[in-house]
Order: sequence, then structure tokens, then C-alpha cells
Amino acid sequence: MPHVPSTNDSEGVFETLAQQLDSLYAQMDLVFAETGFADSQSAIREGQVKTDAQGRIFLEVLDCNIVPFDLHATSAGVWKLLSLSSFEVVNGTYQAIDSTNDVVRAQVTFTLRLRRS
Repeated sequence: MPHVPSTNDSEGVFETLAQQLDSLYAQMDLVFAETGFADSQSAIREGQVKTDAQGRIFLEVLDCNIVPFDLHATSAGVWKLLSLSSFEVVNGTYQAIDSTNDVVRAQVTFTLRLRRS
């Protein structure tokens, strides 16, 4: 298992993962081929429009990816990012509204461009 720096050192974590990326993907491909996962889906993206108890509409999104990184280091990095009060995303912004130790309630605003025919 490759050494991963402390999750408090985000630049160190990113640098370590970037340096090992090709090797990690090759290892992942080999493991997937050996276990039969190579023929399965490596990402799941689902969205459902729901209504809460007060009748407000919201979007619940599930976005899962298989990545060749240590689960705990990846989880800590993603959690650290999503725990920020706000940050820019492609075509929009992310803003954390509230959080517990395992749930973040956030608002993400995107600019969507519609093509007119």
C-alpha cells in the first residue's frame, strides 16, 4: 500500500496521489480483471427530485466512483472539501449550509445553458 501523508496536508496528499496515479490505475485494472469487476460499472450517478415535509422541492444526488486510492484518504479529502463553507465549481458555486459529523447540507448553484433549436 502506498504511503499517504496526513489528511491535514492537502497539497501533500494531492502530490502523492498524482505521482502514483498511473501505477494505481494499472493496479486497479489488474485487480478488476482478476475479480471480474472489469465488466461492471465503475461509476453511479443518480438524481431524484423529492419533496420534504414542508412541501419544498429538492434534488437528492448520489455520485459514486471507483477510484484507485485508499478509501479513508479519499473519504477524508472529499469530506474536507465538502466541509468548506463555500468554493467555486464549474459554472457555479458550492455553499455548505449545515453539517453534522457525517452529513452536509449544501446548496450548489450552476449556470445551465440551453440550446435552442
